[in-house]
Amino acid sequence: MKTKILKITAKAGQCFLPILLFAVLLGGCSDDDALQTPLAPPHVTTDHVTVSSLTFTWDKVEGVSSYSCELKDPYGEVVDGTVTVSTTATFTGLQPNTTYTLEVYAYAAVGSDNTTSQAATLTATTAAVVTLKMGGLTVEVKGTTAVISWEEVEHAENYAYTYMAGGEEVTGITEETELTLRQLAQGDYRVSVSAVPAEADEAHAVSPAASVTFTIAQEKTALWTATGTYTSAVLNSSWEARLTAWNDDSYTLSGWYGVEGHDLTFTVNGNGEIGLSDYEEDGGYFYVPTGLSEYAGVWIYPSDGYSSFESDAKEGGSLWFYADDGYDQFVWEAVSLP
Repeated sequence: MKTKILKITAKAGQCFLPILLFAVLLGGCSDDDALQTPLAPPHVTTDHVTVSSLTFTWDKVEGVSSYSCELKDPYGEVVDGTVTVSTTATFTGLQPNTTYTLEVYAYAAVGSDNTTSQAATLTATTAAVVTLKMGGLTVEVKGTTAVISWEEVEHAENYAYTYMAGGEEVTGITEETELTLRQLAQGDYRVSVSAVPAEADEAHAVSPAASVTFTIAQEKTALWTATGTYTSAVLNSSWEARLTAWNDDSYTLSGWYGVEGHDLTFTVNGNGEIGLSDYEEDGGYFYVPTGLSEYAGVWIYPSDGYSSFESDAKEGGSLWFYADDGYDQFVWEAVSLP
């Protein structure tokens, strides 16, 4: 079987239309490309840096329709990207103390004489998390009471403490720069305190703990006891009660609402105002149980002149404080020495 070969020829002076058309189109595209120029790359700067975010800004490019941004991690992987008409971009959820690279392209408007710009690149590093620094602790021991104090730590919202008592670990949080431990048994103690930033503060971390050791050398003992009259404003009645002074500068008003086993324990500051740190506190009010079924507890407000303790050489004295809607009072005339 013979194969037929189709031979196409053109006479001199004639043009083969398909080939000519292809040549014209090809030549036209080359001419258009030669007329288009890339947009200028944006000039990018870092505007804002945190431990988990970076914000970039760039100058507006004339003739641009939008900008394309890609943020890459140190390994060249794209972690985020966006197309925007704005001249700023913020990237969040980043790792602290990490260097990222931003690439920004300027896109030309459709039908313009320009093409997409070359990439503008900029590297920026997120901030490192700063660990708070806790200073040293000091301790003052008096009887069975220990007062631990420290300097205020910048950026600390509160302080976490821990110590062992009776074979059990005691933990807590305080916003003060002082911790008072009362009624401690004899023995050696070690108290540790850490500065804690606010929960929303991602720029700072909890400090290493600072510690102090001390010894309670004596048991809690009574210095004197006084019997007197307690008057309740809310109950509008009075009854006999007993006040005991201890060697750790604390006091106990036994059965203060007439119920055995439900006592009021307090301290007294240099202004004669009572302190109630052993009880639940809410806005300066301290809740103290009474043991009464019909009146389970009393909210006491002792601060700012709303309480007073006076004692004259153990021969008599008075105690009063604001409780709920009035003032409660305890007065005594004689002291029973142990």
